[in-house]
Amino acid sequence: MLPAHKARRRIPKSFRILGHVIRVRQVTPSELKKIVEEDVALDGLWIDSEKTIYVDKNLSIFTKRQVLFHELAHCINDLREEG
Repeated sequence: MLPAHKARRRIPKSFRILGHVIRVRQVTPSELKKIVEEDVALDGLWIDSEKTIYVDKNLSIFTKRQVLFHELAHCINDLREEG
């Protein structure tokens, strides 16, 4: 188990919300572009069909958390619509 001060700096690999297990993957910006199949700059992405949040791994931990919370809002909206 990690010491508390290190655990706070990590982004979870998965979590459970509204009865679903949501995966979190940290990927490079070029991997994000391949996932989207467009040449756009993204810091993160939620893909409902995969139940996965993607976050740019090159961001600071502070920005990663902001992106994770932003994508989590999309996740919650989609899961609530599913019922």
